[in-house]
Amino acid sequence: VGEDLQVLWSITSGLWAPQEDVRRIRREVDVVTNTPQARLVRTLGDRLAASDHARAAPAEPSSVGNVPGWVGALCEAIVARDRGFLVGLKSALRRGVQAFEELEADVMPHGGRRLLDALEHVPSLLQTYYDGLGREAEALSSGTLAACQNAPAVGPRTAFAGHGF
Repeated sequence: VGEDLQVLWSITSGLWAPQEDVRRIRREVDVVTNTPQARLVRTLGDRLAASDHARAAPAEPSSVGNVPGWVGALCEAIVARDRGFLVGLKSALRRGVQAFEELEADVMPHGGRRLLDALEHVPSLLQTYYDGLGREAEALSSGTLAACQNAPAVGPRTAFAGHGF
């Protein structure tokens, strides 16, 4: 979501909203990524790696049968939030592409607002991602989901690989 979004916004706003500050989306994303929830989410990998339970987890992704319940719950949350973010991002970008497909040569005079709307939606998607995953991670670490610590180990039904749908 970093530089690619900024470049896309710069081109789009330059063509359809020259009065817009080309740095606007970058500033909005910076605000979102500097929230406490976003900082927490960005440290999850390091926190997980540093935990005693994570060290006991298998190194091979194909052998997730011995992952402790709370680790599995956190991984499930990450996978679900990643998928949700990607679905939202793809949907927003698809709306922009559809403007070109539907309007073709008329996209310049009639498609600008649709393209701008599609890109303007991305910071809120990112905010939703960080807020949701941050809340889930805090709940796991604070013990409000203490049941996860006693939950059964994650079995072979869960792959945690990539962002497949």
